[in-house]
Amino acid sequence: MYKLKLSSLIVKSWLWEKDLNIKLGSWLFVIIVGIAISVEIYRLDGAYSIPTAWDASTIRVFYNVPDVHLADVGTSLATQLIYLSIARVLFSILVGIADIVFYRKVTGQRFDWNAMVNFAVINAIFLSLVLPPLTSLLTAYENFVQWMPMPRIVQMDGWVALLVACVIGDFCYYWSHRWSHSIRFFWNLGHVNHHRSQHLTQMTLAVDPPFSILNVGGGKAFVLVLQPLMARLFTTNIQGSGWALVAIMCVDILIDPSHSTALYYLESRLYLSRKTRPLVKAFRYVFVSNNVHFTHHSREKRHDICNGCNFGARVTLWDRCFGTYCEPPIQPPKTGLFGKPDYCGTPLRFILYPWVRMAKELYRNKWRYWPKILFGSTSYTPPVEVEGEY
Repeated sequence: MYKLKLSSLIVKSWLWEKDLNIKLGSWLFVIIVGIAISVEIYRLDGAYSIPTAWDASTIRVFYNVPDVHLADVGTSLATQLIYLSIARVLFSILVGIADIVFYRKVTGQRFDWNAMVNFAVINAIFLSLVLPPLTSLLTAYENFVQWMPMPRIVQMDGWVALLVACVIGDFCYYWSHRWSHSIRFFWNLGHVNHHRSQHLTQMTLAVDPPFSILNVGGGKAFVLVLQPLMARLFTTNIQGSGWALVAIMCVDILIDPSHSTALYYLESRLYLSRKTRPLVKAFRYVFVSNNVHFTHHSREKRHDICNGCNFGARVTLWDRCFGTYCEPPIQPPKTGLFGKPDYCGTPLRFILYPWVRMAKELYRNKWRYWPKILFGSTSYTPPVEVEGEY
């Protein structure tokens, strides 16, 4: 019994309550930071890694658009898409390293090494987990949608189909993202972790778990429910888009790193220049630049339009249509969560704290309040409150 109490005390004191605080300059610091950087580079490498790029049978050209089958395009075009796939990885890694090197110049603060180590451990856990039953369920759902008797509004091919697919994919993502900021279950148990960074960079953010239905970043929360329906109504065959695939992929690579302080500084400098400001404004009018999405992570009240702002993944069209677009400020905004939340500076608390807190809310409140506790608005507070914030 004594050993059990001692173990519980150690877990509570060191693994739950005590935030990471690695002494700078020590050999332990160098080793741990080296491992953390390797993990984050692996994360930036992602599913489209350099070693497997040459043997890839499909290539992602634009976020939330069906992958292009290389066998269905010409050899020359397929080769260019493979080169761009490699460039995507290298560019993401380069931006991540630039964030570390130039963080103090951009923000005037020292880079948060402890946060990077914390996020590296969390991301390693998230990326190592899989949930085959969920994948099977989603596959069954897609097959069911294909089987359902539904009208086909329009069928398109070529570059027009590519553009429409980009807009439709982002429409699905926009509402998935916005709802997941508005519904307690999806926010408090899922997407909140992606926003739990006070010192946001490409190297200090948590991924949405790719295995989970709570994943907003990859679109599993609502996109995989909406997208098969939209694809059935608006059939788009992008395989014959030709070199438009290269053009749209170049844009996607450019705006893929969207949490970077280094890119924020560069984009702001271009915006301040009279010669390049029209180009930046025109680009932002259509696409979600780094600064546009970085502002989505702002914790400043002026950016809290509807539980946040700038919910689009790649285009600003839907934010502008539904009134949630915010123009990025010149200086990077303060990032994190609204209110006074727990930023969870240790991996165990980071991963489990939202679940523990919601379990306490359910336990302390009568069952008639459970629907609102689970699926009510993120602004809802149950009658018996739990100490602290998410």
